[in-house]
Amino acid sequence: MMDDVFGHWFAGFFTGEGHVRITSSQTFYTCAAGITARLDDLPLLIEVQRETLTGRIYQRRPVGRSHPCAEWIVTRKEEAQTLVDIFNRYPLRGRKLADFLIWREAVQIWQSMHPVRQPNGRFGGCDWTPIAVLKTTLLEGRQYRTPDLSQLDHPQTAPTPVRA
Repeated sequence: MMDDVFGHWFAGFFTGEGHVRITSSQTFYTCAAGITARLDDLPLLIEVQRETLTGRIYQRRPVGRSHPCAEWIVTRKEEAQTLVDIFNRYPLRGRKLADFLIWREAVQIWQSMHPVRQPNGRFGGCDWTPIAVLKTTLLEGRQYRTPDLSQLDHPQTAPTPVRA
């Protein structure tokens, strides 16, 4: 059983830095989740891996002027289900929660899929349509939408401070 202090910290960290995704090839779909961080934050990713008992950590090459980074990534069915269980107990927040709810449904469907490799090397025997629809829903939900600012005390844009 995961320690509650870590569980709540992890949910907050994942809300800010994590990602869920549904990926597809020509013949099947998978569900993945991960966190990418600068390489000097590697101890955080190691702690996540150790405490959740999930995922693998890979070093990523820097792109452009970015710093070297590392990624903790979960790609196995049973580990994806472990993350679902963790985030059901320690909920994510904001837009990440909306992404998670879609991803969780895809993980549940994916768990029931047992594709068979065909003689041509492709995987068959499964109807991937429900996961394909969830992938589209996940991507559409990530489109930026201007929020309702009427809930703010002062909905107008604050002036940019000028520094002398």
